[in-house]
Amino acid sequence: MKIYTIEHEESNYDAYLGHVIVANDKKEVREIAKKSSADEGKEVWDKAKITTEGEYTGKKKEPFTMLSDFSAG
Repeated sequence: MKIYTIEHEESNYDAYLGHVIVANDKKEVREIAKKSSADEGKEVWDKAKITTEGEYTGKKKEPFTMLSDFSAG
């Protein structure tokens, strides 16, 4: 698996602005981000920027969200 960041440019309160996600591919990253969406809505993640950061060398075998950026209002 790889470590990815996913971020969008739309600014909201009570919304996720980005995540660090460990997954098998970019499609899976988008699916995970959509599942945890808040007031930003699921569709924002369809056009969010995804960057591959590197290889995941940890012990977990299933994809997961490692870190999230949340704007509380």
